[in-house]
Amino acid sequence: MNSFFGDINKLINKDYVDHYGLNYSIVSSNKQYIRVLQQSGKGVYVWTTNEKTIIIDMINLNVDGVITDYPILTRELVFSDSIKSEYTQLLEKVFTRN
Repeated sequence: MNSFFGDINKLINKDYVDHYGLNYSIVSSNKQYIRVLQQSGKGVYVWTTNEKTIIIDMINLNVDGVITDYPILTRELVFSDSIKSEYTQLLEKVFTRN
């Protein structure tokens, strides 16, 4: 979606839709949409995120996917310890075999 106005519940109640692709401009001003859609079982993909700060913001919001012109940068950021919470890092150390 490039734009959305109205009640987010109208999107949630679409049983035939299991994922939404949202333009970053929608998500930037309505970050709660990601949580609401995911809690209803919908996947959320955000496009087009080409700036490092925006990609990190989307990672921290736990989107299901990032659509970008810079997949290598995005992959590095997704797997970077610098943006993961201390709790996440601890869990990875506990449950990852070396």
